[in-house]
Amino acid sequence: MSKKPVMAEELFAVMLEQAVQDLRKSGMDKDEIFTVVEEWFGSAYACRFCKNSNP
Repeated sequence: MSKKPVMAEELFAVMLEQAVQDLRKSGMDKDEIFTVVEEWFGSAYACRFCKNSNP
């Protein structure tokens, strides 16, 4: 049985925050960013990392 790699929550948070910033810089609409993060990581992360993107 193979083990799945585990990433520290702090590292994930930094990576997701930078990804959200990159999406903003690319010109993506705030609502689109919220939707993408929510779809991939759930509403808790979308609310946490897209504070200004939530309608």
